[in-house]
Amino acid sequence: GEAAVRRNVSTQQQHRFSNQPVPLDRMFSAGDANLQAVRKAKKMKEFRQFLVQSDVVMAFVKYLISIREASPSWPEDPADYLKDFFGQYRDPLWDEIEHLRTENQQLRDSVPPMEAEVESLERQIEDLKVTVRIKKAWRTVDPNRLNEITYKALIQRFTGQNIKSTQVVTRTDYLKLVFEHFTDPELRELFLTAMETQRDGPIFEKDSPVYPRIFEVLDRYVNSPKTA
Repeated sequence: GEAAVRRNVSTQQQHRFSNQPVPLDRMFSAGDANLQAVRKAKKMKEFRQFLVQSDVVMAFVKYLISIREASPSWPEDPADYLKDFFGQYRDPLWDEIEHLRTENQQLRDSVPPMEAEVESLERQIEDLKVTVRIKKAWRTVDPNRLNEITYKALIQRFTGQNIKSTQVVTRTDYLKLVFEHFTDPELRELFLTAMETQRDGPIFEKDSPVYPRIFEVLDRYVNSPKTA
C-alpha cells in the first residue's frame, strides 16, 4: 500500500545518500587533525628524550628517593622540599658554564683597552715615519751638517724672504716646527714633499698656491714665544 511505497522511497534515498562522497573540507579537516596529533606526539617523544639525556629525569628520581628515605617523617610541604632539594643540587657542568661566562666577559672587557692600544701604536708608527722624513729632509736645510741654521737662512731657504734674525734653529727645533705648527696633514705632506725635492733656490715660490700657507706657518713659528 501507500506505507510500503514510502518505505521503499526512503530506503532508496538512504542508499543514494550513503553512496555520496565525503566533502573535501571534512576530509582535509580530519587529515589536519591527524597530522597535528602525529606532530604533537613526536614533539612529546623528543621532549622526553631530552629530559632523559639531560639527566632531568634522574634528578627527579633522586628527589623521589630522598622523600622515600625520609619516611616516616615525610616533608610537610613537598613543594618547598622540592625547592630546597634542587637548590642544593648543582651539576658540575654549571661550574664550567660559570667559568666560561666569566672568561668570556673578561675577554669582552679587554677588547676596548686593546683597541685603544692598537690605535696609539698606529699613531706612534705614523709619527716615527714623519720623524724619519723630517730628519732626511733636514739635509736640504743643513747640507753642511752643522746641525743648526739661523732663522734668517731658514726663511730664505723656504720662501726667499729676507728677515732680520740671528737666532739659530737646531734639528730638534726643526722637528718641533713640523709637529707643532704643521698640524694639517695635507700641508705637512706638501711641506715635506717640497723639501725632499731639494730644488735650487727657494722651495716655495710666491706664485705657488701653497706659498701663503707655508709662509704663514713659518712666520708664526719664528715669532712664537717658544722660539723668541
